[in-house]
Amino acid sequence: MTPVTTRRLLHTAHLIATLVLLATGFLIQWPDLRARVVGGYGRELAEVHVWAGWAFAAAPALALALVARPLLADLGRRLGSQEPMSWRKAHVLITLVAGVLLTLTGIALWVPRSLPLALLDASLEVHIWATWVFAASLPVHLFVARRKIVERVRLALGGEPPPLFEFADDPDEEPP
Repeated sequence: MTPVTTRRLLHTAHLIATLVLLATGFLIQWPDLRARVVGGYGRELAEVHVWAGWAFAAAPALALALVARPLLADLGRRLGSQEPMSWRKAHVLITLVAGVLLTLTGIALWVPRSLPLALLDASLEVHIWATWVFAASLPVHLFVARRKIVERVRLALGGEPPPLFEFADDPDEEPP
């Protein structure tokens, strides 16, 4: 499997896990909404949330096990460039920090009997705040990636990718 394919599969796995985690997390957090949407299935939702959390944590671990060197080089290229802080660099940092925080606090909440109550309370607060940061960055992420999304959907549907730029009728004229 190539690093590009692995990265796309990782991205797809994270997309699915993130959507499931957000949906189940919001329903767990707001019981009145859960009662209207799915009824009283709180334990089943919590179980789905835990499994989706494990998938969210396992996807990067599996990707790193398969192609660690190219993925880490790609991450280093994205974060280590000499350009000033850009949206892309900030988004990668936000995603990494929020993902790690969500995973660690999720595991802490999953094993509550072995931790002091103060640590559980702090874990829940960090988990909730990291969720809001993660959820708020998703629409911005989709907006920034809209051209790539449209291009990939076109290709998946059998269409051709859009031209990089439109050429003028005069062959000697520079493209815009």
